[in-house]
Amino acid sequence: MSADDRDGILRRLSHRLRGRYLFKIAAAVIVVSTVLLGTGALAVDQVQASVESDARETMTSAAEREAEGINGFLSEMNGYTNRVSSASGVQSSSDGRIRDELRQNADMLPEYVVDVHYYNMVTNEVAVSTSPMTEGTTFSEEERPWAVGPAAFAHANEVRSFEPYKADGENHLGFVSPINNVPGKAIVITVDLSERGSLLTAPVDGGNMQVVSTATGQVALASNSDAILRDYFLIEELSHLRSDVTESTTTDVSNAEQTVVDGSDLATATAPVEGKSWAVVVAAPQRSVYGTVGDVTRTVLVLIGISIVGLLAVGAFVVRDVNGSVDDLRGYAEAIEAGDFDVEIDRERADEFGQLSALFDRIRETMREQIAAVEESADEAAAAREEAEALSAHLETKADEYEATIDAVAEGDLTRRLDPESESEAMTAIAESLNETLDRLEALVVAIQDAAETVDERSAEVTDSAAEVESTSVGVAESVEEISVGTERQEETLSTAAAELDDLSATVEEIASSTDELAERSAATAEAGEAGREEAGAAIERMDRIDDEVGRTVDEMRDLRDEVERIGEVVELIDDIAEQTNILALNASIEAARAGEAGEGFAVVAREVKDLAEETAEATTEVEELIAGVEGSTESVADGLFSMEDDVEAGREVVEETVGTLESIVEDVEDANAGIQSINDATDQQAESTQEAVSMIDEVAEVSVETASEAQNVSAAAEEQTAAIGQISTSAESLSTRADELRALADEFEAREAAAAESAVADAADAEDAEADLDGPSEAAAGTGFEFGPDATDADDDADTADDAEIDADTADDAEDEPAAGEPADYDAVEVDSDGDDAVETATANTDANADAAATDAGETAADGGVDDAETAAGDD
Repeated sequence: MSADDRDGILRRLSHRLRGRYLFKIAAAVIVVSTVLLGTGALAVDQVQASVESDARETMTSAAEREAEGINGFLSEMNGYTNRVSSASGVQSSSDGRIRDELRQNADMLPEYVVDVHYYNMVTNEVAVSTSPMTEGTTFSEEERPWAVGPAAFAHANEVRSFEPYKADGENHLGFVSPINNVPGKAIVITVDLSERGSLLTAPVDGGNMQVVSTATGQVALASNSDAILRDYFLIEELSHLRSDVTESTTTDVSNAEQTVVDGSDLATATAPVEGKSWAVVVAAPQRSVYGTVGDVTRTVLVLIGISIVGLLAVGAFVVRDVNGSVDDLRGYAEAIEAGDFDVEIDRERADEFGQLSALFDRIRETMREQIAAVEESADEAAAAREEAEALSAHLETKADEYEATIDAVAEGDLTRRLDPESESEAMTAIAESLNETLDRLEALVVAIQDAAETVDERSAEVTDSAAEVESTSVGVAESVEEISVGTERQEETLSTAAAELDDLSATVEEIASSTDELAERSAATAEAGEAGREEAGAAIERMDRIDDEVGRTVDEMRDLRDEVERIGEVVELIDDIAEQTNILALNASIEAARAGEAGEGFAVVAREVKDLAEETAEATTEVEELIAGVEGSTESVADGLFSMEDDVEAGREVVEETVGTLESIVEDVEDANAGIQSINDATDQQAESTQEAVSMIDEVAEVSVETASEAQNVSAAAEEQTAAIGQISTSAESLSTRADELRALADEFEAREAAAAESAVADAADAEDAEADLDGPSEAAAGTGFEFGPDATDADDDADTADDAEIDADTADDAEDEPAAGEPADYDAVEVDSDGDDAVETATANTDANADAAATDAGETAADGGVDDAETAAGDD
């Protein structure tokens, strides 16, 4: 048969099977029966393996338990033997004492203990024993395996048990332990193995359990005492018994010649006895061990047969019922397919086929309703298509208008606005939101321009103040230098006076002749000290003026730093607006995607809005970098001023100390002058007075040296102050340059409020000049539009009150445009309407609604005579 013929037969067979449900059921029954048979065979194999494993485990467990029992028996006898060998009585040299000790211990030992010997390991003689007949007897190892020499023990406390042996027709086992402190002597305890062997019972009927010595291959212990000391009957089959057994094993063997166990096929289990070369071996007929396997196999096969028969019966019943029901359902379906919706459907059954019949009935009714609905929807679709075409044309027109306006804004013309009138609520909402965004952006650009100008002016003021402070510091340095020179002259004078006093101490006559000259020199020294004190007082006054000037400069730098932080807040607001513009562009893109090809113009608008937002974000980033540089310069200038203020304070303290020193010098010189006059009046006491004068002059010289050193310190501090002021001037110039760069960036935008803002700035500058003439520089700084200092004038407060009144009025006007109750009012949000009618819904916060009005009111406030300009209006908003 060719391959094509075989394929044809298989296809026809498959077609027949798939064409009749009966054949499918029959095939399923055959498959399930086959699976059951295969599963049953596998289960039988597994059960057989499990039963055999359990049987082997039972034999192994029995052998291991018996091995543990024998090990306990041996350990117990080892303990008895070691206890007797350690007794003090057996260490005596008296045989009588030893005999009494042995008998006393024998009475306490188990009944299966036969004798206790006092054994001489050197002569192999039993010297003393509980059996009088054994005393004086010499044994060899062949007769008694325990008859060993001292070399058989590694240490004195060791206990050994040996292989069984025959004695007087009984099977005995000996335990030997050397006696402590008595070399060559040992205690031997012999036991009868009959009682212990009777405890060996096989776990399987017809089985056998024996203990085999792996050293000799003979039976060491068995329930049948005749088998002891004979070769184990399966020693040839179980070759592992010829060496030490280390783990439990099971083995199936065959020996037709043995007569110990019925049958030739045997199952064996071996378990080692710990600490001795023995092994417990269990042997039993395989038919007894694995006899339950056949019973389990028959039970499993019967269960499989019952399952197959039951499956065939259930299949036949199901086929008969299902075939009839399927034929009825097929008739219903064919009638409905042919358009016969009046066919009678039987719904009396409550099972799944009854549910299918009810489903066919519902399908018939649903099809009737859908046909009617389709006819009605065709008319509505035609009308909707016409409306969609009209709306698409309108959207394209509005998109072109929006594109032109957004292009102009992108080029820097912030005066352009979108026309919100549209047939689409989404387009109207987008136009209103973009117009509001442009209003806020325009006001912020104007505020940035004005803030940049204010920063430039404040930088100039800082530069001028720094120059004045620098000039004053130079004056202080010169004065201190003069003090230092005067102090040096004074020191020279004092040195000369000290030398003269030394000469005067030589003779009273020379003292008298030199008294007048010394008085003149002392007077000159007093005058020089007084002059130094006056110069130091002048220096203190100059240091006070420097301190006041530095304090004013520090206050101005604080105001300037606050203004720079305010500009940063404005830039962050611009960044937020760019983010909102991006959200508008995203919603516009969504609307364009929903409109399909008709929304291409709308998509252009979205792209333009997105481009504008990106350009705004880039400009904002550049402005933020400039502001960061300005802030860095401001912080550097502020740190320099703070350091200079500390240096000025330290310099003033040094000068004050110098004044105190000079006053002390003057007082000392006056005292010296009085002493000289006393010398002139009382030449009798000239020697003592001259010595006192020398001491006083030395002290004055030391004070002069300290004065010169302090003057030099003051001079150095003044020079450091001059250098710090130069650094402040440089930082202020850098700040002015960055302010110019910021203003240049802001000037790239054209705003409707530009002219009004410039006029307001001019008026505010005039007001600042007037206030500066009356109230000083702090009030002039407060009139720039940013009220940072605490010295703002009442005129500023009145102007702010007027501005606030106008802003509140504008807020009341704009309240009419706020969202209805229940809509979001605290933030800007753009949402896509789920029903598709309104593509975009925009909710604008009340706090942002007055941006345009507040920016416009700025010009009006300045025109009415207030001192606040457009910056104040934008900042308040």
